Amino acid sequence: MVAFRFFWTLSMAMCLCILYWGQAQAADAAAKDMRLVAAAPNPKQTKKGHSQSKTKPKVAPLNSKAAAHSWVRHKKHGLLPPPSAELPQYGIASWVGKYFQSRPVALRGEVHEMESFTAAHRAIAFNTILKVTDLNNGRTVLVRINDRGPYVKGRVIDLARAAAEYLDYAGKGLTKVRLELAGNDKDPAQRYYIRIRSSTSPGKASLVQGFGPFDKFDEAAALFISLYKSYPDAELMAVRETSQSRVL
Repeated sequence: MVAFRFFWTLSMAMCLCILYWGQAQAADAAAKDMRLVAAAPNPKQTKKGHSQSKTKPKVAPLNSKAAAHSWVRHKKHGLLPPPSAELPQYGIASWVGKYFQSRPVALRGEVHEMESFTAAHRAIAFNTILKVTDLNNGRTVLVRINDRGPYVKGRVIDLARAAAEYLDYAGKGLTKVRLELAGNDKDPAQRYYIRIRSSTSPGKASLVQGFGPFDKFDEAAALFISLYKSYPDAELMAVRETSQSRVL
């Protein structure tokens, strides 16, 4: 009887040992599997841990509001206020020169020409003729809008170099201006004239020579640019003609 109890106790102890051993082996196998999983490289990550996801970032279409919004951001000045086409306007004028020569502008079919009386504005309709007055010296020039810009806070217009030289601020780069409506180049009744005032001798009345009418602003402006350095009193005029009105 004593021997039976001894062998029964021994067998139970051996069963418990076998059970604990099996559990320990299972735990070791699970831990080994976890280490293997942790050591395996993630196919979506580089060696440095950066994601290699094939999903491309979303890019706003060029004609979307988000893309248009990005055009009015500037590194220094931040987000610009909404553009306005109301006239008159006051602000800073800058000018565009050699770097953009012959590059396409916003008005389809045209390129930037330094020796022209053209300009960029953020909102005023293309082919609008503006009268730009330099508030520092009182000089005025007519320009045709054919581009968009400038995208710098406080600036209201970018002139071509010839127009900036005529206003005498090309050397400074910036000047204060007033913008006023002078016409629209697409108006069939719009005409342009050049007047030159000169006098043969001091004390005598000035004589007026006229050129025109011109149907297109660029044609009148090109002739005016070639004349005004020799005739400082030359004047470029924009007139909306009717059957009763005509300029000499």
